Amino acid sequence: MKNNLKLVVMENCKGFGEKVDTYLQKIYHESLIIPISNSRFSNGEGKIKIENSIRDQDLYILSDVGNYDVTYSMHGRVHSMSPDEHFQDIKRVISAASGYASKITVIMPLLYQSRQHKRKGRESLDCAIALQELERLEVNHIVTFDCHDPNVSNAIPLLPFESFYPTNMILSTLLERENECLENLLVISPDFGAMERARYYAEMLGCDVGAFLNDVI
Repeated sequence: MKNNLKLVVMENCKGFGEKVDTYLQKIYHESLIIPISNSRFSNGEGKIKIENSIRDQDLYILSDVGNYDVTYSMHGRVHSMSPDEHFQDIKRVISAASGYASKITVIMPLLYQSRQHKRKGRESLDCAIALQELERLEVNHIVTFDCHDPNVSNAIPLLPFESFYPTNMILSTLLERENECLENLLVISPDFGAMERARYYAEMLGCDVGAFLNDVI
């Protein structure tokens, strides 16, 4: 089978990327991970280089922008990378691949800035702007999981955007452990925006549902 598929696995998504690669090796009989070098200057500015050829390849970039365990040294101090920095590294990979890869797909299990998907007053509209940035960089496809509000894809109507929901897997895992953790279960929504989802889980698990209340000053 001809292999035109390659993976760029960011440090923040290494475990997940290796599992994907192990599964794909059953089909292609070789590792699909392309090595990259991610160097940092002392002031925190970064640079990414793709080490192997990606010419005419379908490139999949895997990145978990919510991983705070990735660190680097900035001015002699250990600095934990923020979602902003992880997203900037995604753009660096895309710019390094631009003009070489035939197709670029970005897989973000946690969609960058997904909670800032709508504007209230004079607020920044970060998620829409980030998606439009990826579109301008000529990304061909964006994949995420359990997006806060899939309607944010309206910001990029011509770019394929997919949000997969792991609901069935989560429920199956919980039900397999029924004797361990379902006796006194309560499903809590972090805000009212997620109440519909929380009610669904509660109905499937046969338990009560609640929500956190944010104080308004």
